[in-house]
This record gives sequence, C-alpha cells and structure tokens, in this order.
Amino acid sequence: MNPIGKLANEPFFQLDADCSISEAAQLMTEHKVGILVVNEKESMAGLISERDIIHKIVSKKINPEKEIVRDYMTSEIVTINECEEVTKAWGLMKSNHFRHLIVVNDNKYAVGMVSIKDILEFLSHGHEISAMLKDIDVGIS
Repeated sequence: MNPIGKLANEPFFQLDADCSISEAAQLMTEHKVGILVVNEKESMAGLISERDIIHKIVSKKINPEKEIVRDYMTSEIVTINECEEVTKAWGLMKSNHFRHLIVVNDNKYAVGMVSIKDILEFLSHGHEISAMLKDIDVGIS
C-alpha cells in the first residue's frame, strides 16, 4: 500500500484572496514554488498558479499590481484523501490536467500538496529517471 499522504509536501505556501497578483508572483518567486493556496476567512478558497498569472494576466497585458488574486484563482479545488493510493492521485491529475493536488485528512483539512514531479519520482524509484527528475525546476504549476 502506497498512500499519497507519504508524498505530500508540507508546508505549502498560502496568501489571502485580497492580495495583489504581483504579491502572489513575488511569494512564488521567493519560495520557488509554482502554486499557492488562497485563503479567505481562514479557509481554503482556491489556488493560484504561475500558469494562471501568465495566461490570465501577463499575456493580456493586465497590470498585476491592480488585480487581486480572488478574481483569477481557481476556486474549484479537487483534493485527495491522504490514505488514497498514489496511483489514484496520478489518475486524478492526469484526467484533470493538474500539475498539483491538495492532500487532505479525514476532516478535509489540507495536510500537504503533491506535484507531478513528486509522483513521478515515487513511481520511478530506483530507476535512472528519478535522478533526472531531481534536476527539473519545481516552479512548474
């Protein structure tokens, strides 16, 4: 049995939904991450990724200083219970075209996050590809 909870990375980085897109990008750069959990009223309200910022803001020449995260975040969050199998997480990510997945406990509290890279490293354990994946920049969202 290979529960996804063993691969979940904690801490994951968070910001408030009222923060500017520019603040989100700065936080991602500072912590070398490609995705942030967005909170509103002390609960998880969504996710904002590098891809969201590039496709929804930068490519449309919108000023990131004047826009807030709430207006551009992904609010429909798909999660997986920490006891579920790694292969189930991989299937969810593959079918939904996700690069990250929030891992929750039985109380639906977020306990971590997994990336495609985390799962591929696990699935390729003991093979040459595992060493190659360590060199991949984790800033992909």
